[in-house]
Amino acid sequence: GLLGAKAAIDNAVLEQKAAKVASRGLKRTKAKQEPLPRRKSSRLQGVAASGIYVESELAAGKVLIAGGLYTPNEDEGESKFFNDRVNDGSDLTVSEAVDLCGSKWSGEGAVEAAQQFMKQSLSDVTKTYSSTSRRKGSPNSVQNIPGKSISSKALRSNLNALSLESETCVAKVTPERIYSVACHPNPSHIIACAGDKRGHVGIWNVDQYGVNAKQDDESSSDGVYLFKPFNGAVSSLTWNQSGTSLLAASYDGSVRS
Repeated sequence: GLLGAKAAIDNAVLEQKAAKVASRGLKRTKAKQEPLPRRKSSRLQGVAASGIYVESELAAGKVLIAGGLYTPNEDEGESKFFNDRVNDGSDLTVSEAVDLCGSKWSGEGAVEAAQQFMKQSLSDVTKTYSSTSRRKGSPNSVQNIPGKSISSKALRSNLNALSLESETCVAKVTPERIYSVACHPNPSHIIACAGDKRGHVGIWNVDQYGVNAKQDDESSSDGVYLFKPFNGAVSSLTWNQSGTSLLAASYDGSVRS
């Protein structure tokens, strides 16, 4: 009846909203794949057998191959850097940190967009905050009303009225599960940062300050910029008091700024 039709319409609207939200933020780059050649066995290809075979399996991962003892290389698969870090601990440039994300998440123009954001937009936000950070008193988000007090009932009503249903308030910031979050201390602009379990650090320019990209541009990441300064989970993120540096700690035992 009518109730069933209303429920169907509500579900359709929610699905449309979810689809729009899922398309905001990071977008996985789809690489063009050429069809692979058809696999053929050595027998069908006319290649003579090498005569090597597994004669028996031993302990500790060792196998006996055609009468010769074979031991897997213990160094195989190990990182050449301590604790599987991305490098020897030296500084990373913006270009290097973006390229480490791989072609799957850093599409065409990702490096240039990240560099522009770091040099212009984030720099302007930091300068604006630095010029006003010496001011004493409460931040702009706190309003003191002399002679008036807000009742608990009114406060509860205001909190219940808050909503996150707007599609502009949600975006994919990191590829994996988020382990840490930090926001830039500037109250005039929202710069949100998140670190995930694979060492990615995503910076989301929420209000897209200084961004001129069109919303319908497929190459646009909706103000999200992705970096990979670690290989381990990002356990902590915090901005310094002046908002000029973002400190990040990882499970690989390193801290970067």
